[in-house]
Amino acid sequence: MGLKERLDELEDKYFGEFEENRESVLPELQQLYGDTIRAGQEQRDEFEDEVWERMGGVFLPYLFWYELSTFDPEKSERKGIQRILRAFANSSFEDEEKKKFKPLLITYFAMEKEFEVDRLKTKVIDHTHKTVQEWFVGLMNFREKNRTSADMYIEKFSLLKSYIPDFELFNLPVTKLKERLAEV
Repeated sequence: MGLKERLDELEDKYFGEFEENRESVLPELQQLYGDTIRAGQEQRDEFEDEVWERMGGVFLPYLFWYELSTFDPEKSERKGIQRILRAFANSSFEDEEKKKFKPLLITYFAMEKEFEVDRLKTKVIDHTHKTVQEWFVGLMNFREKNRTSADMYIEKFSLLKSYIPDFELFNLPVTKLKERLAEV
């Protein structure tokens, strides 16, 4: 079975009979993505191209995690970040995905150069629905007004970026996160 057919199957499973079911597809999507990463860049690109607009954007926070894990404000290309954020802004924009994106975006905004954040706002965010714009601007303002908290998000992500995405761990306070990682 090819990638497109497998994703079609997962999309059918996600939408189910009555409502969206994230839990039924996320483990399989993570496994499939891991397989494509191990298979090489071409397969990874194919997976990412296919999954952007599927299942209401349920996998976008995971793609952003992987993108952010290699991000360097001095060297990184930003097209991948812009593409994910554009897809997210135009997705179903569900609370569950917003909850996962929030700490990642605060981390990104705290790491990124001011010029690039302004550019992202102009190129992507300003072209979205008003409620989406307000949500993004709220996170940008949080970063500006709460630099210490934003720095903690950077510290937490630096501890977790080499792991598979785990949003529950990411939401722990820094000390609890360090304790939990020491147990592993």
